[in-house]
Amino acid sequence: MPSRRKLLRRVGGVAAVGTVLGGAAHLDVGFVRTKLGGSFGGGIDLESPDDEAFVPPAEFAAYADRTRERYGDAALPWTAPESLAGEFVGAYTRREAVVPDERFAVQDAAVFVHRLDGGNGTGDSDDTRRGADARYRLRLWSAGRLLGRSYGVDPWGVYREDPAFTWLTQEVEAERDDQLSANRALSTGGGRVSVAGATATVPNGSYEMGLESDTRYRTRWDGFYRGAIPLVGTCEASFADGEARRLDWTLSNGVGIRTPF
Repeated sequence: MPSRRKLLRRVGGVAAVGTVLGGAAHLDVGFVRTKLGGSFGGGIDLESPDDEAFVPPAEFAAYADRTRERYGDAALPWTAPESLAGEFVGAYTRREAVVPDERFAVQDAAVFVHRLDGGNGTGDSDDTRRGADARYRLRLWSAGRLLGRSYGVDPWGVYREDPAFTWLTQEVEAERDDQLSANRALSTGGGRVSVAGATATVPNGSYEMGLESDTRYRTRWDGFYRGAIPLVGTCEASFADGEARRLDWTLSNGVGIRTPF
C-alpha cells in the first residue's frame, strides 16, 4: 500500500475544534464559518475484503433498509443491485463521526461494486489467470446527518447555535493514471441529480461530481444545510494482471455556523 494511505489513516478522524477549516462565504445573512470536521482516510481492497467494512450481496438489502431508516430520502438510492449490469460483488461501508467523543454529526458511506469482466471478484477467475484486465463499476453513496447537538459559540457555553453542514466529500483514488474512468461530470447548484440509474435530491449549494485528476474521482457538496445531504457518483476501475486491486477511499466533512462578522 502506498505511504499516502498510511498517512491518511494516521491523521484521519482528527477533528479541528474551534478553528476555521474553510473560508467564509457570504450566504443570505451572516458569514458561514466551518468550526468542526476533518478528513478520514481508508482503503478498499477488492481482492481481500475487510469483514468489518464489507457487506456481501446476501446482506445488502438489510444494509439499504438501515440507511433508509437513518436518512429517509437521502438514503442509498440503489436498492436492487442484482438487477444492474455485471456481477454484484458486494458493498464497502463506513461511518465517521464529527468529533467522535461529542458526535455533532455522522457521515455514512458505501461503495458498491459490480464486476464487468465476467470474473468472480476475488481475483481467481479463469480470465484473470490468463492475464485479462479486471474491470469494476463502482457506485458511490455518502450522506451526512446532524445529531442534534448545539455548538458553543462563546467559551462559557452561554451562547449556543445549531450547526449545519458546510461541506461533504467522498472520493476514491487509484495508484496510477487511467485506472479510473467516468463518462460523466456534473456541476450544479442542487436539486435532483440522476446518476447510474438512480436519483437523489441534493440541497442548494454547490454540487460537483466527476474525475478530479487521472487518478481521483470525487463527489462534493458545499453550502449551509441543517438536514441530511446525499452524495452520489459512479466510475469504473480497471486493474491489469498482477496489479493490487486497491483504492484509497477518503471522506471529509465540515460543520459550522453563521456569524455576523
